[in-house]
Amino acid sequence: SSGINAECPLRPGDAESRVSTLERQNKDLNRQLAEMQDSLENESRDKHTLMAKFREVSASYNQAAEALEEEQDSKDQIQLKLNQTLQQLSDAKRAAEEHANTLEEVENARRKLSREQEDLYSQIDDLKAEILKLEKSKKRLQGEVDDLSVDLKKKKYRLRLCVDTTAFLLF
Repeated sequence: SSGINAECPLRPGDAESRVSTLERQNKDLNRQLAEMQDSLENESRDKHTLMAKFREVSASYNQAAEALEEEQDSKDQIQLKLNQTLQQLSDAKRAAEEHANTLEEVENARRKLSREQEDLYSQIDDLKAEILKLEKSKKRLQGEVDDLSVDLKKKKYRLRLCVDTTAFLLF
């Protein structure tokens, strides 16, 4: 009996205390592991939510960019039509001057040109109003695109943080 005590420096109470301490530490470690797993699951859910929001913002951004491009195309077409109308006006004036040989012809041509000029100026006013409307729409859409770009950058940053944090926790 004295040889056993000499080989084993722990007393019977010490072993039980050591087992109790190890069991407590094991419970604490299991609790910490469960908490970390819950945290990882929450971060994974958050990551999926952020990814869905990111896709939604990206789609909105793309739609706004397309609408802006369509507005610009429409404005360009109206500007082309305006230029064509101005050219027609210029051509009409030149033709009237070239073909007016007599005072009566000149007077008739002048009256006709005046009516055409009024019509063309009316068309020009309409086209200018349309251009202003399109420019306002373009500014509004550009503002939306800018807002979406900022939101997209924020979401990318948050997503990157989430991915980095998840990668850090996994390793």
